Amino acid sequence: MNPPNSDVMEKVVLSLCESIDTPRSLSVWLCFKYNQAALLELPSADIATNDTGMFQLEYLITEYLKKYKGLDTKIDTADVALSKWRLAEVRCKQTNARFRELKLRPTTGRVEAALFRAQRKIASVLGTLRPSVILDSCKWGPGATFDLRRDVATPDNKISRTISVTNSALPWFRAVVESDPHWAYCFLGEIPEGPFAFLPEYNPYKVVQGSRFLTVSKNAKTDRCIAAEPTGNSFLQQGVHSYMRRRLKRFGVDLDDQSINQRLAQDAYSLGLSTLDLSAASDSIASELIYHLLPLNWALFLDSLRSHSTCVRGEWIRTEKFASMGNAFCFELESLIFWALASSVDETCSKDSVVSVYGDDIIVDRKAYNSVVELLEFCGFEVNSEKSYKEGNFFESCGKHFHRGHDVTPVFQKEVVIHPSEIIRAHNRLSRLSSRLIRGVALEPALRRLTKVYPLRPFPRIPYGVSEDGGFLRPLSEFSLDRNHGFRCHVLDYVPRFTEVREHAVYAYKLRRFSSLNPLNKGHAANVTKGRWRTKVRWVPEHAIGVLLPES
Repeated sequence: MNPPNSDVMEKVVLSLCESIDTPRSLSVWLCFKYNQAALLELPSADIATNDTGMFQLEYLITEYLKKYKGLDTKIDTADVALSKWRLAEVRCKQTNARFRELKLRPTTGRVEAALFRAQRKIASVLGTLRPSVILDSCKWGPGATFDLRRDVATPDNKISRTISVTNSALPWFRAVVESDPHWAYCFLGEIPEGPFAFLPEYNPYKVVQGSRFLTVSKNAKTDRCIAAEPTGNSFLQQGVHSYMRRRLKRFGVDLDDQSINQRLAQDAYSLGLSTLDLSAASDSIASELIYHLLPLNWALFLDSLRSHSTCVRGEWIRTEKFASMGNAFCFELESLIFWALASSVDETCSKDSVVSVYGDDIIVDRKAYNSVVELLEFCGFEVNSEKSYKEGNFFESCGKHFHRGHDVTPVFQKEVVIHPSEIIRAHNRLSRLSSRLIRGVALEPALRRLTKVYPLRPFPRIPYGVSEDGGFLRPLSEFSLDRNHGFRCHVLDYVPRFTEVREHAVYAYKLRRFSSLNPLNKGHAANVTKGRWRTKVRWVPEHAIGVLLPES
């Protein structure tokens, strides 16, 4: 398999800029050709314009490469992420000091009244603390942990090796493991009869100070900071994660459905709503804020499950923040806090006001915007001025962007276009975008550039309207139809490779989480490792085809 020419993206970008043919597209091309770091500093398209069609094109070409990993920017994205992490720690320290001062000299006022209402709302959502209910919901997440890299962080490895856990979480974790005889079998080699506890020579626990700092790719400017939690802590945190999601859903906050925020962002222009986004929200949850807003027993319980320190490039740092990305309940906790704070402010404006929260994507009534920002900043959060919109033509939330109510969400080319599967994805995201363009700009030159460099035969293709990316999107006229099977397509298919698992570990976990770890078709469980790609014939049924693009 020969890789395509290294200048394929240069040709694609040139074709897009020529098709759009505006001063902004010329600027993008010159930056890409001669100074790629300048691409990241280009201002956004003019959101004040009333010409939505032109805005959509200029917004697309400006944003298309903002997350591209192949840009030559000379930026150490990991160092940038670490600098932001340290700045967030400074901000959390200031927030902690502010709330300690508030306890010593309480005052009355708009902010304090909103905080009091937020306390009552959070207490209602969380309900009575029953640790047994939470421990029954514990499970393993898919990510890396303190002592397991992502490629080996499989459930059977997590359950059957020495398990890292912090000292504060150890009593809870022992209560789970030592009440599960099948889990104990993974370490003892036999199922204990009756109550039991591990003797020192069979102790499966490894007490560690806290989490491990790491970064993952985010965009061309910076990486994303992650805290790889100890394996035992991660298991327990998943129980809180599941419990909070269930409770939040009862109060109208559905963290399994981003479309709620997306629909409200589309209606923001006509309904008088505002969209907010926060900078480094996960790293800005200060410890004292949790103790101020949550019931004390809940704050103490969550505090025992989190990591109080993080190992950053070999140095242990005791953190000022309560939780960060990597903690399994961080997203639910921040959603709970932002919903409580925003709705507490909005409540004073109108009882019928709109408040919708998905993580740090917040939507409120426009008349409450300034008060919500004031409260969030008092609590230590920083509103991202580049992605927050009080009024005007443009609003965004949960990855959807709207101008005067029209969907102008751009596509982002993140991966370097080398592997055949990425060539297909790059082609299809532009092809799907073409159906949403308000102005009829032809993107075919860029699409042809991508199809020409595809190195394998037979040429994979799927009909317009299919949501997957097994082949290049093509008109229905290019396919033969069998009424019993559907459309006959050649597709690029990934064949994973499997390795053996520790059967007793999988069995023990299956008994705890019956809906998890379903076996393969052959009847056994296995770990999935890197596989290979192949081209094969697949039948696509008619019902799998959504809204069709024009046949031309």
